Amino acid sequence: MLAAALFTLVGLVTLLKQFKDVAIQIYRLTEIHPESPDPLVLDMLLVTPELDHIWETREEVSWARGELPVVSPQGLIELKSLRGSGQDQDDIKHLRSLIDEE
Repeated sequence: MLAAALFTLVGLVTLLKQFKDVAIQIYRLTEIHPESPDPLVLDMLLVTPELDHIWETREEVSWARGELPVVSPQGLIELKSLRGSGQDQDDIKHLRSLIDEE
């Protein structure tokens, strides 16, 4: 399992949610490092046929442990639009400002 290679699994939470008729499965991994007060949280989405077009826009991000494929800012906007909470709307506004800076 990729997650086991990247994280010391402290907890694995599986969420199955329905947002606007699109099934989204999210797996949350949390790593607690003894030298850091903040846990590292990684949300992994299962790419379903409904989300495939979003995953196709993914980008590679470098971090301390190598390369990691992540959803693009535009893809994240689309995902957050599916849920549409107040926090998601704030996040969308921030993501659009980042895209406009590029």
